[in-house]
Amino acid sequence: MGEILEIVRGLHSPGILKALSTIDLRGSPGRARVDVLAVWERFPPGVKTYERELRGADLFILAVDRGLFERDVREGFLGEVVAGRLLAPYRGLLGMDYLWRWEVLFKRRKVTEALTSLALEYPQLSSEILIEPRYFLFENLRRMTRIYPPISSIYQGFMGEMSKEAVEAAMKGYREAMRELVEKGCIHLKDGYVTLDRGFVEKALRRRFRAISFLRMVERALRSYLIRGFQGVVELLDFSLEMAGQLGKELIGERDRVRMEDPKRFLHLPTTLGTISLTERTGIEDFIRRVKPLGEVSEFRMERSGGVLNEVYVLYFRRDGGEERALVKKYQNWIGFKWFPLALWTLGTQDFAVLGRSRLEREYTINSLLHREGYPVPSIYHVDLNRRLLIREFIEGESLVETVKEVLSRGVEGDSGWQLRRLGEIIAGVHGLGVSIGDSKPENFIASPGGEIYLIDLEQGAHKGNRAWDLAEFLYYSGHYASLLTDLDHVADLARAFIEGYLKGGGEVGVVEDVAGLQYTRVFSLFTLPQVIYTISKTCREALRR
Repeated sequence: MGEILEIVRGLHSPGILKALSTIDLRGSPGRARVDVLAVWERFPPGVKTYERELRGADLFILAVDRGLFERDVREGFLGEVVAGRLLAPYRGLLGMDYLWRWEVLFKRRKVTEALTSLALEYPQLSSEILIEPRYFLFENLRRMTRIYPPISSIYQGFMGEMSKEAVEAAMKGYREAMRELVEKGCIHLKDGYVTLDRGFVEKALRRRFRAISFLRMVERALRSYLIRGFQGVVELLDFSLEMAGQLGKELIGERDRVRMEDPKRFLHLPTTLGTISLTERTGIEDFIRRVKPLGEVSEFRMERSGGVLNEVYVLYFRRDGGEERALVKKYQNWIGFKWFPLALWTLGTQDFAVLGRSRLEREYTINSLLHREGYPVPSIYHVDLNRRLLIREFIEGESLVETVKEVLSRGVEGDSGWQLRRLGEIIAGVHGLGVSIGDSKPENFIASPGGEIYLIDLEQGAHKGNRAWDLAEFLYYSGHYASLLTDLDHVADLARAFIEGYLKGGGEVGVVEDVAGLQYTRVFSLFTLPQVIYTISKTCREALRR
């Protein structure tokens, strides 16, 4: 290694060599190839490439000025063609502390970019994803090689027999970068997984990084090509092409035998039955196999169970001699006339998620959050984002539609008043977590035989959603079950019990005040009698004066 140092020093004898590293490459049989990165304190050419030979080995030397190297690490000034070498398992020959410091800084930036991309790709779901640390390694390799394919030659070490050692060496810098991000509150570490802090996600969404990140990605991708106008960098890119060309046959053969890992293999979602990879494409049979460790499944069948905008089935299966049930939900995309009436109905008041995958992500995310917080929601058994499929616990009981009808018919009696107040308390607690339900019609709640009120449809749920809508939809939509003969005192009883529960549970007075406004009363005037709407609105205002 001293000979390499001597050769490099001879390339720019007046200069001060700041750091030197090498990456061993697989060459043709009997001939070694070494990629050499030399960082000079002051290097007038800026960037320059050299080829030398040492004892039958080919040396590909990249010399770069320290200022340019550090700018490439911090902001991708050279399209990361230079900084990208810090992602490979290199051997430091000089300035090891310097290289380590800038490697961690570079990897911290790349981890932050990967996390931001996850937050933008899965706005609701991202904070629930369990991320294996290796995700950052392979996601960054995927991006680097897609932006500038010839650079893939320096990442050979991640394929083949020595891949485990290469991965472990590269992960040291990632672990340090993640430790720093934990200290900043961007991520959390739990049971070997990384999870995104919800605050990081909200910040990314507020700053509208979707467009910004896309433009930066395009800029960085083009920079590797457009930067050819700079003296010296043209040599660097041609140098990479030459390396890839010389190693091409070996790389192609290796790629046929061992493909680089799909990054999304390292992203998981937790369920009651264990974690599931985001790349997993599974069906009902796979779910049954996952259930088997809990008891032998002898047979199963499915029956359609309503669902206008989704396909909903009840899955019956026999386990250890007893029959059990689960609910299977296939999320369809709302397009055409299925979606238009709903959009028209709520225009300017409430935004609904339309795409099937988006609604699945919302339901999984909000359900998981409420389950952790101890709220009555079904357990999730299985989820498949690719097929837009979710399998969850089947909740026994009666829809709150029956409670609403009973109150409108007889007034608040027995359990009906308790159920309405209890639902109000639950929704207030959900709002206290910074979450909205999004679709709070009475049929989306079930009174179980044990007396609890379950939230069973959260596909429109969201972080920081419209809380007033949750109350308005439950109250005014419940009102459409009233007829011309319904006693308006009973309508007031229904609204009063629900609002009392909401305020008792810590719900904000301002939210109830909004419900009484014209913004919401006009939305439900299409199918709820005007005198019923007026009574509910009046009861909301009266509740605030108590």
